[in-house]
Amino acid sequence: MIEVIDTYPKFKELVGRRGDPLDAWVDYLSEYPELLDVLKLISGASFTYLLAGAVSKSLELIKVMDQIHDALVSNVRSVEGKLLSNLGIDLDTYVVIYVGFGLGAVLPTKYLSKYAVLFDLLGAAEAGLKGDAIEEALAHGLCHLIHSSLMGIDPLKYNRFREDPLFLIYSEGFATKCECLVLNKKPTTLPLRISEQYDIMKFVSSSLSRDSLLDAFSFSKEEGIRNHGYALGLKLIEVLESRLGNLLDIGKLGVSDVKELIGKIFDEQISKLD
Repeated sequence: MIEVIDTYPKFKELVGRRGDPLDAWVDYLSEYPELLDVLKLISGASFTYLLAGAVSKSLELIKVMDQIHDALVSNVRSVEGKLLSNLGIDLDTYVVIYVGFGLGAVLPTKYLSKYAVLFDLLGAAEAGLKGDAIEEALAHGLCHLIHSSLMGIDPLKYNRFREDPLFLIYSEGFATKCECLVLNKKPTTLPLRISEQYDIMKFVSSSLSRDSLLDAFSFSKEEGIRNHGYALGLKLIEVLESRLGNLLDIGKLGVSDVKELIGKIFDEQISKLD
């Protein structure tokens, strides 16, 4: 069962009550110490700097966050039902709705010692998520939790594996294909040109920094759709399915197996394009 922890009403109450918005934020985070711990973990040494920026951005985007919040709350039970009916999975997890630092809309993690998806309203507002994209983002985050569960590792370790560019593409491909099965539709992404496919595969095969890949796995606010990295991830998973079987079996692969298999696939594709 998905249990919702909705911190947004408290955020709005404190912002409306306190004269100084920074004081309101401090009060808000003190109400949810576990959330504070997560924000410190993901922001590291940049915590204070990101907090200062988030305070002003959250006031500017509060009406947008209101709309995203209401749409998200109305979608939780629908997505939960689709997980059960389309994948046969009854996921025991939290969905934590909060105002974060805009470091992405969804984060698979643990909260109160339980699997959780943290949905950052500020991150979603900055990305320009609206309409179907809100339901898709929620399903995508839940699919990352399904993946970590299939691998038999907790989401914190799963996120550390995702620092490897190769595993990042694999995990995003898995979550995107899983999302397709849950919602019974393909997400709209920027088209993946042959040159981009070649560059990304060559890049990953060279084991360069993950940070340069992150733009490919972001939401293009100008286009209103996801960037082309998700299209490559889907393509990769479809190749794996043709060789190994269904998605849930692929999700059980160990990290070393993943790296070996995908490395071979990329080398094969690169040789075809050279």
